Amino acid sequence: MKHKSGKKIPDSAHEARLYSERRRLDEISGGDHTLDLIMNTAIEGDAELLGFLARNFGINYAEGGRHALFWVAGSNDLAAAELLIKAGSTVHNAGKKAASPLMHAAYRNQLDMAKLLVKYGARVHYADGNGDTALSFALEQGHAEMAAYLKSLMEG
Repeated sequence: MKHKSGKKIPDSAHEARLYSERRRLDEISGGDHTLDLIMNTAIEGDAELLGFLARNFGINYAEGGRHALFWVAGSNDLAAAELLIKAGSTVHNAGKKAASPLMHAAYRNQLDMAKLLVKYGARVHYADGNGDTALSFALEQGHAEMAAYLKSLMEG
């Protein structure tokens, strides 16, 4: 439906909130903010709006081979990660040979996040286009406990 000014009138409260948030982000900087919307909605814990975004934009929407779960994995926000996963986000990489959420969790030493991702099927042996794995990131950063956890999964 369109207003007499030619602007689209939101069909639902979700659309109204989505348009409002996009306008706010556009004022900050130009460009596509779909990834920001998905990630921020998960962090806010709004499962209903996240479902709307998932149905209308795709929960695995990615920029540069990285989707919302990748970024949340580095923050150790377990509730947001689980919300994204339950909305259909893949626990794997978002593009060919891109880094995975598990790699980001390992790099940032987010052990609880790594355990959550593995619980939902993250591939411990996956290597990105550079040949790096979650274990190699943990070792490179000196995260001994993370490295031990990942190594135990790879050997077991």
